[in-house]
Amino acid sequence: MNECHISSLLMQLDDNKREQVSAHIAGIPGTQVHHQAGFINRLIIIYETNSPSQINKLIEQLQHLEGVYTVAMIYHQVCSEDTINEAIA
Repeated sequence: MNECHISSLLMQLDDNKREQVSAHIAGIPGTQVHHQAGFINRLIIIYETNSPSQINKLIEQLQHLEGVYTVAMIYHQVCSEDTINEAIA
């Protein structure tokens, strides 16, 4: 069975590095970066992958970016790809 892991991460960062960090994240397959007015020094990242270890690798990678203070997973869901395909159809 193929699994799909959907997670959301909350990142706190130096607001002066927001655009640079956002551009880096946007280049990572499976990620979406969300900004919200009034969310100074924070980004929300949605990440979809087929492996839970990839989530951990992404968090570690993001923690090492210049200007990043913290990265925390705030949501994680595991589904089978069949379930997702049924929901889409």
